[in-house]
Amino acid sequence: MRKRTFASVLYKFFSATDDRRLWSRIKDMVDERNVNSLQFFSVLFTVVLSVVSVGAIFIPSMKEGFYIYVFTLGVCVLMLIFTQVFVVRKKLCFLALPVLYIMLFLSFVFGIAIGTRWNNPMPAVTFVVFLVISPLMICDKPWRIDTAVLLVVGIFIYIDRTHKPDSIFFFDLMNTVAFYIISIVINSYNQGRYVKEFSSAQSIAHQRDTDSLSGVMTKRAFELYVRRALLEPGIKGVLMIIDIDNFKRVNDTLGHARGDEFIAKTGTVLRSLFRQTDRIGRFGGDEFVIFVSEVVSADVVMQKANEVRTTLRKVFSSEMNYSNFSVSIGCTFFSGEDNYDSLFLQMDGVLYEAKRSGKDRCKIFEKK
Repeated sequence: MRKRTFASVLYKFFSATDDRRLWSRIKDMVDERNVNSLQFFSVLFTVVLSVVSVGAIFIPSMKEGFYIYVFTLGVCVLMLIFTQVFVVRKKLCFLALPVLYIMLFLSFVFGIAIGTRWNNPMPAVTFVVFLVISPLMICDKPWRIDTAVLLVVGIFIYIDRTHKPDSIFFFDLMNTVAFYIISIVINSYNQGRYVKEFSSAQSIAHQRDTDSLSGVMTKRAFELYVRRALLEPGIKGVLMIIDIDNFKRVNDTLGHARGDEFIAKTGTVLRSLFRQTDRIGRFGGDEFVIFVSEVVSADVVMQKANEVRTTLRKVFSSEMNYSNFSVSIGCTFFSGEDNYDSLFLQMDGVLYEAKRSGKDRCKIFEKK
């Protein structure tokens, strides 16, 4: 068991994990969580401020803050519209986090403004409440949220000191420091809970979507990925289907255990030959399909196919003591106008042509 140092414990407390790469691996889940949070809080703030603004018209004790309520309501409405148009409909999920930080800052500014607006100064209540709930709004590394909140706390203390008597100021100061510390603890716990949840979900999804023998995506996971990718605007690239030649003979003469080794080795080699942004899936016993984006040149595709054939032959000859290894490859180009079923028929058709023409070669589907 690895001995944990004080520095590592501190790092985990302010980062919610001791795995420095975990946040990048769960980025999609974090973005989705922030989009949902942004939708919820933008609607919540808009509704609450609408009620408060109307109440300020009829309740004398609230009239002093009327203009603050209305201004903040207007900003919330604009953020709600921005969220629905750009973040949700246009699926610009990366905007959710900065918008949430703006909303967080806005909520604190609202709390500060309310606390200094009244003619009769009172201890800060709204600001302290926001200190406690702020960690629940955002999914991000704890130290980032703590730093943002600390900046606002500094502004609050400065303004509070200049607008309130000493007795109320020192009361607010003690409350603010105490609740900021509580906010840090809540934030670290909450972000740690998110990280564990996302990490577990990612691990389960990986096991479900990964072929245990070859280490590439399962057929179902691959098809789902490609169908979704084809819906993205401006998408283009090539689909490649790779079939091991004479694989049945390998199973019949060398045994199924040896055949499994061939599948596993093929998956390993293919993963090393393609980019992390490309996707590889295993279809059936000895077929692999590869999704390669942003490649539209037939010469580049043919060069890559020849690299695949040559590398596999060398690896199987040197590491597997099998000199007759070869693959046939069928390819078809795609764009957002294509559908997956038609693309599969195209590349499967040219794969059959490659097999029929003598195997150990690549064919590219020619679109009319």
